[in-house]
Amino acid sequence: MTLEEFFRENARLYSVGDVAASARDVQIPLTARIGPSTFAAAAMDDVVAALSIYRANLQVESYVRTEIVEFHATDPVDGIAHAFVRYRNVNDAGAEIDSFDASFQCRARDDGGWIICSAESLPAGQYDRFLRGIPLA
Repeated sequence: MTLEEFFRENARLYSVGDVAASARDVQIPLTARIGPSTFAAAAMDDVVAALSIYRANLQVESYVRTEIVEFHATDPVDGIAHAFVRYRNVNDAGAEIDSFDASFQCRARDDGGWIICSAESLPAGQYDRFLRGIPLA
């Protein structure tokens, strides 16, 4: 599986409401930078809870899907690849609810899959209303 296929599949799983499956390839513990804040996940339940809260906040805006509108990745060096993803969340009228850019470090797995080792999203200001309820430090 290519890194782009990996991220597109995770976006599809998140769009259909399978939040746990969309998060299954996240390395635990995980520290994610979200704008000036940090989200620390000590267990997979923490990641699933945060993504579920974000999705519930999107639902208020009639959320229907997450799209990847731009994707770039480096070739793996020592098993680690860097990916840049521009996400777009869309409502039932086809309008953009929000969009954000994120960068990831991912480790190749022996079975051909990927593990997300770190994540960073900048800037958070354009979608901060959807972060309410997520324990950011």
